[in-house]
Amino acid sequence: MADSPSVGPLFGARLDGVPVVLPSGVPLVYLADVLVHPLAGAAPRVCGLMQMQGLPLVVLDPTGKASSPVARRLSVLVVGEPGEGAALRVDEPPSPIAVAGPRPDAPRPVCVFAAALERPVADALDPDRIWWHVVPARLFALLAAATAATGTGAD
Repeated sequence: MADSPSVGPLFGARLDGVPVVLPSGVPLVYLADVLVHPLAGAAPRVCGLMQMQGLPLVVLDPTGKASSPVARRLSVLVVGEPGEGAALRVDEPPSPIAVAGPRPDAPRPVCVFAAALERPVADALDPDRIWWHVVPARLFALLAAATAATGTGAD
């Protein structure tokens, strides 16, 4: 039943081109223009740190294009409570989605965070588009551990 649109509105976003269903019941905040400070020596997918409600948050980039030696303004999606979650660099805000039935036969996307994806579902308007539910803690860990822009992680 968790995949049914009647449960409540679902929102989706693309992470490195992969359509993901954003977790319901987890605080989500889209910020269109936030200052991100670089972290020297950080992993390739770590953009740096931002502040939200006076607390630092790590900003991760699913594309692996995170590296910058200077502070810059980015659009981010904060997932989780400030101080406990993290922020993801995004190109556009999340949008409402409608999903159809489960698609357990869907091929898993080839991406550094594939292990954070589960329960694929078909898009209600385009059955060829597959949305993947994402486990935020696993997603953050995989992105932070990625060893190179195209790497799959240190494990």
